[in-house]
Amino acid sequence: MNTAGIVFICLGILFLLIPVILATVKKDGAYMIFSLFCIIWFGFFPLVNYPEPYKDDVKNGKAIYVEEKNIGLSVDGDTLYNYSTYRIEWLPEWKYGRKQN
Repeated sequence: MNTAGIVFICLGILFLLIPVILATVKKDGAYMIFSLFCIIWFGFFPLVNYPEPYKDDVKNGKAIYVEEKNIGLSVDGDTLYNYSTYRIEWLPEWKYGRKQN
């Protein structure tokens, strides 16, 4: 589960629970109308929730390592830092972890 999926599922749960608690405490059912917003948040969850690639996906040929070179230069042209970072991305035919046709 990715970060956006976690955010939308948490918002959906909050928009479901808080109106129920308010309606119970205040003894007024009008607060339950706000719980309809949870449908929106739960609707966004399957749209943004896709698996992140891991090392096993690289071994299985579904993802690759992408190297990013970071070089910092001073005003005089001297190298301040020079390092590489790596991230894992899905291959185009395995976009979002699912086989594309």
